[in-house]
Amino acid sequence: MPKLLTESSQFRDSDLTAWRQGDYGLLAHRTVSLYIRHLLIEKCHRRKRPSRRFFGEAFVAARTDHVDGWYGSFKWLRCFPSGADDEDRWFHKKFKDALGEHFPNLPHLHKEFDALSRLLRVKPVPPDLWLIVRGRRGRLKHRFIEVKLPGDKLAPRQVAGLAVIATCLPRDGKRVSTSVISLHSETTNSAPMTGDKVLFAKYCRDLRRAGFDRLARR
Repeated sequence: MPKLLTESSQFRDSDLTAWRQGDYGLLAHRTVSLYIRHLLIEKCHRRKRPSRRFFGEAFVAARTDHVDGWYGSFKWLRCFPSGADDEDRWFHKKFKDALGEHFPNLPHLHKEFDALSRLLRVKPVPPDLWLIVRGRRGRLKHRFIEVKLPGDKLAPRQVAGLAVIATCLPRDGKRVSTSVISLHSETTNSAPMTGDKVLFAKYCRDLRRAGFDRLARR
């Protein structure tokens, strides 16, 4: 049975304060992929005023060594991303190319998306980050990570997205893991994830019973 990994990580209050003031130096960390760095800076600059938006994703990307990585806030479980305008086109194309390279059989999942959504009674959405990391023996793993800041909660559609990736993603023998990283500051606590794990297990069980796990063997 697939597992939902849960982690807790502490950030410094000063890091979040700097981010809220428009200082995105966190993304300059050497571990952050160029795609994540450029995309998140661009998205932050498009906002009318700085906020804590995208801080969690930047923090996790900076603290997680990865070979490559993408910000995954696209509806790629349902269809390939496509840019709505010229500003969006570059990162949608790069994300689509990466999906095609690493998961060439993803269209098989797209064809079944409506059916599995009816089964789960919710439309699954993908998590925040997709990072390719290198294991102890050098073997690559694809980590799909949902990031939560203090006060944030997992929605059922987010849990469903992680369950679909863990159970149904056509992986062609690739190693895949699904995680939730709950962040907390020096003065706050991370939220417990017990209920989310139970719901994740239920979604995975329902998908397997309906035979959708066959997609992972494509």
